[in-house]
Amino acid sequence: MSTARRPDGLRAALRVLAMAALLSAGLAQGQQPGAAAASASASASAAHEHTSPTDHAAQAAAAAPSPANAPPLSEGEVVRWDPATRRVTLRHGELKNLDMPPMTMVFRVQGEAPAGTELAPGTRVRFVAERDPGGFFTASRIEPVAR
Repeated sequence: MSTARRPDGLRAALRVLAMAALLSAGLAQGQQPGAAAASASASASAAHEHTSPTDHAAQAAAAAPSPANAPPLSEGEVVRWDPATRRVTLRHGELKNLDMPPMTMVFRVQGEAPAGTELAPGTRVRFVAERDPGGFFTASRIEPVAR
């Protein structure tokens, strides 16, 4: 498949998805199927024609996690910290946002890592646990817990 055709294919796929969502919304509001389809088609075309690159950037920024919907801080205890590979082994409690029970596991450290003495074995920490697009578990915003 040539690279020149990919953007057109992507645009077409996005139009189909937009039409399906609008059609579904119209049917949910009690519109007749023909009227809902016409309304969805017109709305999808209008949305596609008026979308600029800055609109896409604004939409992406709106979809980014804000502090209000950021994953919750989890608690754990440092078992091992390897600054060379930026991996930390944590014995953690339940990770509600990942639907995981308490266990000991290795996380890739994302962002700024605390100083080495703050990640000494036995140190209690709070952190944000997430799964990255590659399927690896990451820990960020790691902060020692005051005793």
